[in-house]
Amino acid sequence: MCSSDLNTPGSVGPYDIRGAFQWQDRVILPGKSETYAIALTHNTTGQAYGFTHYGNARSGSLGRPWLNSVGDAVLGTTMTAEVTNCPPNALCVLVMGFTKANTAIADLFNYVGAPNYNFVLVANGLGRAQLPIAIPASAGLINVNLMGEGFVFDSTTTSVSGFPLTHTTGAHWVLGVY
Repeated sequence: MCSSDLNTPGSVGPYDIRGAFQWQDRVILPGKSETYAIALTHNTTGQAYGFTHYGNARSGSLGRPWLNSVGDAVLGTTMTAEVTNCPPNALCVLVMGFTKANTAIADLFNYVGAPNYNFVLVANGLGRAQLPIAIPASAGLINVNLMGEGFVFDSTTTSVSGFPLTHTTGAHWVLGVY
């Protein structure tokens, strides 16, 4: 649905388009019609933000922990990486980097390539751990890939590695503007 159909002042969501065409050398009389071919295009350089998951998670006492995005990876905003489905007050390590990996440690997997950065978080009483990430409004960040994975210390892991860990799937953000 076009945002102008809703009479809204701005765009409705990602990938929406708003436009108008006018001409002054034709008058279309009531009950008459005209046919025109109009081509619409957009800036073909990658500017769209995005978020997806990849890989497999390892279950713990509450099932699989989950890494999600609260807010979109839009330049000039703050999005929050959030690990959920953790035991209350559990220790979490959020690994963030710019490349994908698939490194096995027994039956655990690291989905974030080097170099990466580790953030130690503590889940709240509801089993959620959050890391707000402010994204600068810099055009040089358009189409930058950001990868993440959450590791949760959980003594009821399904891993046979001997480590008391569970982990989320990998998460992949693409920074953009629309």
